Amino acid sequence: MDDLIAIAKIAKPRGINGEVVADFLTDFPDRFEGLENVTAVLPGGATRELKIEGHWFQQNRVVLKFAEVDSIDSAERLRNAEICVPDSEAVELETGEFYDWQLEGCRVETTDGI
Repeated sequence: MDDLIAIAKIAKPRGINGEVVADFLTDFPDRFEGLENVTAVLPGGATRELKIEGHWFQQNRVVLKFAEVDSIDSAERLRNAEICVPDSEAVELETGEFYDWQLEGCRVETTDGI
């Protein structure tokens, strides 16, 4: 099973139809194009699978509309949840570039003159 990587964190509900406003936790906001399914990791660690019905960008944030989240109350239950995808779906980086989470546990060495 893949590990999850967070790409956004829900800040608050928006409107009366269940939309939520989320802060980016990715350097690649365009990754939301074509993204259909995500995992919400709720405060406390519980997870919930969500289907994205729509998204749009607003003031350096993303607004997300999920299937079966159709009210302010149901959106409020997602507050502070991290929106995650499997690490196998991470945006591919250039050769020699790494995500922070890929470097965890590595040993750092320095040499003089570099």
